[in-house]
Amino acid sequence: MLSIVIKFESEKFAVPFKGEEEEYEVFFRPLWGWATDLLDDPQLAPFFVWDAQRLSKFNGTSFVRFFDEPWTADRMWDIQVWLGAYYYTGV
Repeated sequence: MLSIVIKFESEKFAVPFKGEEEEYEVFFRPLWGWATDLLDDPQLAPFFVWDAQRLSKFNGTSFVRFFDEPWTADRMWDIQVWLGAYYYTGV
């Protein structure tokens, strides 16, 4: 069971409205802490995808590339290729 460790924080914002300042208190959880909590959860960690993928299927005559998740897009693939080249060559 996922337990949320990150507590809510609050922030007050003043917003001008019809010539007056309205003050609102907003409650939120910091995104970075929430993300690290998810990564630390042993039940969720195996489902995170860290590597870019290129997927294709055979349509009877040729293979056709398709995209179904963010990690199958060209930009993520290009970034991973660049990071690998940078890591191994320092370029």
